[in-house]
Amino acid sequence: MAGNVNGLKQPGGVQIKKKIFLLTVLTAVFALLLCFGAGASSGVTLYGLWVDGIQVTSANADDVLGNADEGATVKYDAATNTLTLDGAMLTTAHTGSTNHAGVIYAEYLDALTINVVGDSSIVTSGNGDISGIYLGPVSENTDTRESSVILTGDAALDITVNQKGTAVRARTDISVQQLTLNLNITSTSGGSAIDATDSVTIKDNANVTIDSKAEAAAIYSKYENIEIRDAVVNITALSEWANSIYTSFGNVIITGNANVTANSYNGISAGDYMYDASINESVPCGEDIIISGNAMVNSNSTDGNAFWTLVGKIIITDNVQVTASGYLGIYATGNVEITGGTVKAQGETNYAIYSWADTIIKNSIVEAISDPEYYSIGAYNTVEIESSWVSSNNGTYGAIITNSVEVTDGRGQAYGDAVLPGDVTVPEGYALVLREGDYLTIPEGVTLTNYGTVQVLGGCLTNNGIYMDYGETLGEIQGSGDFPNNWFVTVSYGNGAADTVYRIVKGEDFILPDAPSKPGYIFLGWRCGQDTFGAGDMVDIISNAAFQAVWANMPDISPSEPVEPVEFPFTDVSEADWYYDAVYYVWANGVMEGVEADEFAPNSPLTRAMVWAMLARLDGVEVSGDGWVAAAQEWAVESGVSDGTDPTGYITREQLVTMLWRCKGSPAVEFELTAPDAGEISDWALEAMRWAAATGLIEGDEFGNLTPTATSTRAQAATFMLRFGK
Repeated sequence: MAGNVNGLKQPGGVQIKKKIFLLTVLTAVFALLLCFGAGASSGVTLYGLWVDGIQVTSANADDVLGNADEGATVKYDAATNTLTLDGAMLTTAHTGSTNHAGVIYAEYLDALTINVVGDSSIVTSGNGDISGIYLGPVSENTDTRESSVILTGDAALDITVNQKGTAVRARTDISVQQLTLNLNITSTSGGSAIDATDSVTIKDNANVTIDSKAEAAAIYSKYENIEIRDAVVNITALSEWANSIYTSFGNVIITGNANVTANSYNGISAGDYMYDASINESVPCGEDIIISGNAMVNSNSTDGNAFWTLVGKIIITDNVQVTASGYLGIYATGNVEITGGTVKAQGETNYAIYSWADTIIKNSIVEAISDPEYYSIGAYNTVEIESSWVSSNNGTYGAIITNSVEVTDGRGQAYGDAVLPGDVTVPEGYALVLREGDYLTIPEGVTLTNYGTVQVLGGCLTNNGIYMDYGETLGEIQGSGDFPNNWFVTVSYGNGAADTVYRIVKGEDFILPDAPSKPGYIFLGWRCGQDTFGAGDMVDIISNAAFQAVWANMPDISPSEPVEPVEFPFTDVSEADWYYDAVYYVWANGVMEGVEADEFAPNSPLTRAMVWAMLARLDGVEVSGDGWVAAAQEWAVESGVSDGTDPTGYITREQLVTMLWRCKGSPAVEFELTAPDAGEISDWALEAMRWAAATGLIEGDEFGNLTPTATSTRAQAATFMLRFGK
């Protein structure tokens, strides 16, 4: 592949996008000036250790610094080159007579260890180029031994630089261990907070906070690596051209349980230009950015790239969490290799992730948001996605996708046999569709949370982990995993149809299915435990539940004197319905009225007051008009049919039978109830149910159940009235 890819051109041939190029060159030039430009000799040569402008030797250490036994805050052990700070407050007002001097300054030492055992501070001021801690010769040309510094201790050290200079600088290596280190560069003319010619290492639970207003990298190394391992680093460096972390020719390595937050103009960078005399020009060089272990890194660039390499790779691996936001989120001239963990990248005006070589994503969860003009994920050569979950707004550039899920602009699908590499979420408004040939597995220990829609349309979703469903799921889910936010409702039809299992989101109601059909039988309702519900009823589900269709034998009923339904008004009752004759009977004899002029509502429940009215009419009492409820209630109480309570409550089958039994004078019968659910009959209804079963007023369902506590429908009540009136 060659040429222009959405505004980015091949290195070595044509410039990359103008803004990126400017950032690259200016950053490189500034780094070189920072390391070499201020090195003009002042003609002063200093040896040993200087603290606050006073030279310290093994001979005068106690005289100059005081004795620790006398409560001194600074102590020097010349044998181990260890400077101990305990509540020290060191300042300087040097005016520049010693270039590159520091409040703590050392040369001709292999290494200086600064051990902070009590909270201490260093403040620089004046007009000179003065650092808080400086290890190395005054002049770059001074023929002295170069020194490294180790900052350690269980307390806190605050360093504030109010003019030119760095907080901590060494001609070789800088190591921060255990210490809480707070660095503040208050001037735009200041240098890096941490500046090493060779390596920078921050490790062993160190906690470093940097607030820099300088137009320089907050943490800088020239020739070797910057490594942050098992430490916390928080950087704010928002001035123009400032980087959070920058190495010219080494690697940036963030690993272990490191936690890095970087808010800066540019982000975390590696690479620079070096003059090559053999070809008489500068050539790009540098190494990689490597994030591994259990590291957490958040790089937010205000006008540059969150992660950037001039030559090397960006490698993100193991169980890391990376957030990148910038002009480009993650940008490398070498490969971008994301082979583990979770990455969220945003390119505010360009790609979210881009490589001039290959972009490789494996066993990872990646979310990429880019400017609408560009793909979210791209590469000059190839984009490979394998065993991953990749979500983006603008998709990937010609990606080869294997055994992965890709979500683009809110719609996702699985490619091949995908296994979730970690916890993922389907957001509200998003849809994941599994079509035939698409397989997705939630493995043990992994959670898929759905706030949107998951559709299994011929594909396969296997849950062996945890499926948290707050949205909508269509289709069957296999596997042995957990569904913590669901209840399961099983509906058994009892008519030869297979059971249906519904997954209900906890807190939501379940609407029971419409009435099924079964030749020769009447559907009486959906039975769950001791309760029976009507078709279409909304039920509050508070646990896993099973609903069984209740059927009764089709009654053999006919009025004694059939009449033609010439003026029959109800359009929801036809001659083919099993209850037609019963409804016609109660209508023709004025026992029941419709709920509307042309609607009987045969499958609707009826209230206790409706039954009182029906029985009153059978007794010759006029019950109609606006006062029908009161009239029916008065008749029911006076006749002893009911106590008149709860007129609007739905009536059960045993309540209706009991009222009919009382209308007959409460006859006593000798009859044994053998129904399987006879034990569910209320004590007060037992005699009435015996009478109804003995006289054929009530019949059992296909299993012989009488369903005494089921709510009676209007069609069932009409049938009772017909049998009762014969």
